[in-house]
Order: sequence, then structure tokens, then C-alpha cells
Amino acid sequence: MLSGGLVGSRWLDNTDLTFEYEVADYIITLTKKKQVCLFDTVMRLASTTGFGGYGMNEYSALRSYAAAARKQLAGDALTVENIIAGYRTGSDGSIIPTSLPEKALTKYFSSRSRKLRLADYIFRNSGDDMFCFVGIDDSTPQISIQTNEINYITSLLGANGSLFTGTDELAMMCFSRLTTDRLGTLSVSTEYFGGAENQAADSFDVDSLAVCLEKHYDGMRLVRADDTGADLHVLVLTRPVTDNNAVNSQKLINAYKKYSADGKPVAIIDISGDPATLANRLIGSGADLGYVFGYSSWNTAANSIGISLSNAACRLAHLKYGEADTDENRAGFVRSVVFSFCKDIGYKHGAKSALDSYISSLGGNTLNYYSIVTPAVERNINAVFEKAMTASGGFCARITKALEKSSLIAENMRKTAFPKVTLTGFRLPWYRTFEAAFDITVS
Repeated sequence: MLSGGLVGSRWLDNTDLTFEYEVADYIITLTKKKQVCLFDTVMRLASTTGFGGYGMNEYSALRSYAAAARKQLAGDALTVENIIAGYRTGSDGSIIPTSLPEKALTKYFSSRSRKLRLADYIFRNSGDDMFCFVGIDDSTPQISIQTNEINYITSLLGANGSLFTGTDELAMMCFSRLTTDRLGTLSVSTEYFGGAENQAADSFDVDSLAVCLEKHYDGMRLVRADDTGADLHVLVLTRPVTDNNAVNSQKLINAYKKYSADGKPVAIIDISGDPATLANRLIGSGADLGYVFGYSSWNTAANSIGISLSNAACRLAHLKYGEADTDENRAGFVRSVVFSFCKDIGYKHGAKSALDSYISSLGGNTLNYYSIVTPAVERNINAVFEKAMTASGGFCARITKALEKSSLIAENMRKTAFPKVTLTGFRLPWYRTFEAAFDITVS
């Protein structure tokens, strides 16, 4: 990771980059000895809520300001200095009005400049021996302060990198890219359910859903194939344009049943905005869930795409190219599947609401409740979390039961018994409820 993805690099504003350039030089020297996959981000429109004094009001004001169109640069005019010089001005060259204090703007521009200069340095000097994933974090479909940065970095990457909207999934995609580079390529087919594939992926993306998915495929070196010849079948539930989400969910489940009956691995990506519908119907379908090699409905469309594809591609490449499938390998894959379902549905669409209510009742801010934390408060919060996640009849109990009745696909695509899993160690390590952690014991 070049310089922090989700929080730190949005806040660092130093102008002396001597140390950072030394780190970049070190990374470049590693490419002479090892295969290197680097990831970084185009800085998001606004900084993290709950961090550095930023609440939702500050976040919204800064995001609105950054989303205003800037003059677009091209050719010889597309330079680092010209991009930075245009941060304050709109597409007509006039100063963009804002109520944000000058101190906040100066810090924001310094953070953007730092990330852009560092990306410029390493991507211009890295040569052909390093593959780079660059994620656009918290973006917008229209021209914004990010657009010139995106175009400039894209021109530097060429064939040695992939730039697309999404950040949470970048490290996982690095692992997937390294895995397929080492073992061999995989082919994929795609089916959409819902009809929104040619619309903007979501309000945080710069591309349509279909383009976003294709960019993830390209970055992971996944080869397109037809329905009959693909190694991996990617099923995408979109926002409902045709029919409704329940109908579209059932169509996806029917497709999954067909592939699983034929022994074909599947990656499921749910960006419908109502993922509990598909997940609950999938549990109740009676289908063997062992062929779900990847699942995600996490956060943005791009996040869900990258997480599901990465898990599926790593496992499938491992099985297809004949590496020894050890107990450790199988347990790791089991954890990835269980974590995806329980985090995305059991937590985000279940336990999180209980935690939000409890923390708010203590006077805490769910975006950052560190100010109320004592050892006793933390124990109580974790206890509320555990109770919500392990409730009899709750989603996590039902999905683990459904998985334990399913197969675990091992070497040579052989069916084995899915192991028993236990969830423990519930915690909120960053003192906010947006994301959570828990341990998964595999028997």
C-alpha cells in the first residue's frame, strides 16, 4: 500500500515528500527481486466522518464543494502543477464559492497535492515490473475535482495498472492478481438480474455498473467467456428496473441452482440496495451453497464487485491449477464465505441497528464513539454485538446452518462436508459502527 487508503492519506498534508519518495524508491527496487502489486487511491471527495473533527455536516459541505465541476485539462496542459492550480476554480475559471473555512480548504488541497505528487513519482518511475491498482474513493458520476487527477494517473499507468472506482477491495484484488499471475488465468461469464447494468453503478461511481465490472475483470486478468465455457459464473443483482427485487432475486437463485447442479462455481454480487431479500431467499431455497465461491453486498457497487470476485478467483485458481488443498486452505476459504455473509447481512442489515441504538443511548456518536469508551462500556457494547449476531433464528445462525448442510468444494472439484463454524470475538476496533470484526472458528 503506497500511502494509506481510507483515512490517513486523506489527512496527511506535509509538503516535504523526501521520506515518501525514499519509500517509493524502495518499492521500485523490490520489483527487481519479487513480483510486486501496489495499490493506492485517488483521494476521496471528502474526508472521513468522525475523524479529525469532521461530522456529517462538514463531510457534506466538503463533498459538495469537491463535486463541483473543474476545468478539464488535456494534452500538454494535463500536468501535476496545472491540476493543483485548478483545485479552487470551476469549469469557467472562476473561484468556486464555499462556506468552508480557509484553513480547512488549505489542508484539503495540501492532502490532495501530496497524494497526487506521490502517485506521479512512483508511477513515472516504476517501469514494467510492477502492477498498480488505483481506486477512486468516494467519487461521483459527474466531472469533479478528481477528474483531472484520474485522467493524469491513467495516462501514467498504461498497461501496467488498473484504475477504477472502489477502494475497500484493493488489497484483496492485489492478492487475486498475484494468484492468477502465478497459477494461471480464469475465464468468466456474466449475467445481470434487475436491468440496471448500463446505469451509473451508484452515486459514488464514475462509470456504469457494466463498465465498473469490466474494469475489475481487466485488473484481475479475468478472460471473458460464454455461458458454457466459463470457469466462473458471475451473477449480479442490480437495482430493480425490470420487475421487482424479489422477482429478480428468485431469477438469480434459479440461475445459481442450474450452475451448482452442473458443478460450476459462482460469484454473487448484490448491489440491489436490498441485499437481505436475496440472502434470505437463498437460505430458504434449499440449494447447495457450496458453489458460492464469492459473495458480497458490501457498501458500494465497486466494493461488492471486487470483494466477491477476489474471493472467488483466488479459491478457484487454487483448485483449478492443482495446488494441494490443505486443511488451512479450506478453513481460510470457509472463513471468507462466512464472513462475507455474516458481515454484509447479519451485521450491516441486522446487528448494526442494535449497536447504533445502544451506543446512541449512551450519548455516543456512532461515527466515532471513542469519547464515551471505558473498559466497562466496551465490554457492554461487545456483548450487545454478540447477542445480536448469535441470536437463535437470526441471519447468522440461519446462514451458518445452511452452509453446514451444503458442500465444501475441494481439489478436483470434489464435494466434501462443509465444516461447523462458530462466531466469537465480536468487537468494533475503530470505535464506530460502519464496520465490525469477529472471529470465525472452523472445526
